[in-house]
Amino acid sequence: MAALDGREVDSYKLVETKGCQAVVSGPVRNGSLTCLCVAMKRQVICYEVNKTKARHRRLRELQAPGPVQWMGLLSERLCVGYQAGFTRYSVHGDVAPVSLLHPDDHTLAFISQQALDALCAVEISTKELLLCFASIGVYVDSQGRRSRQQELMWPAVPLSACYNAPYLSVYSENAVDVFDVNTMEWIQSIPLKKVRPLNSDGSLNLLGLETVRLIYFRNKTAEGDELVVPETSDNSRKQMVRSLNNKRRFSFRVPEEERLQQRREMLRDPEMRNKLISNPTNFNHVAHMGPGDGIQILKDLPMESRAGFSGSVSIPSITKNRAEPGRSMSAIPTLQ
Repeated sequence: MAALDGREVDSYKLVETKGCQAVVSGPVRNGSLTCLCVAMKRQVICYEVNKTKARHRRLRELQAPGPVQWMGLLSERLCVGYQAGFTRYSVHGDVAPVSLLHPDDHTLAFISQQALDALCAVEISTKELLLCFASIGVYVDSQGRRSRQQELMWPAVPLSACYNAPYLSVYSENAVDVFDVNTMEWIQSIPLKKVRPLNSDGSLNLLGLETVRLIYFRNKTAEGDELVVPETSDNSRKQMVRSLNNKRRFSFRVPEEERLQQRREMLRDPEMRNKLISNPTNFNHVAHMGPGDGIQILKDLPMESRAGFSGSVSIPSITKNRAEPGRSMSAIPTLQ
């Protein structure tokens, strides 16, 4: 995370992962280990991410039946999607791989005959999965046999899909279609053109039009938000912009009038105002000055020192016009 922030840290390159087209990570062995799986064409390498000097340890390497099109960790098993199929593997190699399309189930033979591309796999329960392909979604049991006669059909050509229980979000060129995987209902269509998911559950998305924007899909059934958005006013017009120095880094840009409004709101709050004004650093205490001391010092200045000013000095009464908290500091002596 420190490296992503642009700080100087030691990096450890995984040389053998050059040319990877898919990557997934997650906890295994009841959360005691973190696994990282990287796919290069048909080859998949599984690593254990740890706190050793090298930060990783190679667990195993496997060959998928075809070029990997999707990967996910389902119940601590690696699920690999490729053209016309899905296979589930153990990341430690202690269990034989299982094809999620059983060869004896002839009702699923059309998938291999039409060579459908893999989109994603959803684990509905320990006994049922939803396998999503380019034109259809089929329900199978843990052995790969059909569990429901009904199938899911996409209203448009899908580009990707994400799962946030119980909703499946299917992304196409002009919209995002949301399905309930339990009831098989088509819940809604979100009319967003060229939107792409940034995470596995599809809650954070990238809208790549004239201006790049972040779109957050909120699950109404969830207890709270999964994304913490930078605090701004309710009518915020935040815009995500690409860094000039690093094209792969983005940041939020807020209009100047809104930035000033934020500052005014912060100054009204005494607690926030204390945080806004930092403590003094690197200074020497020369003398303590009270409310009226500055006026006396100016009166005691020699006339030649006063002549250096190209104008008159207006010194309002500090004690009478002292600024209240959160107000404009107009009572500070100014040059006119």
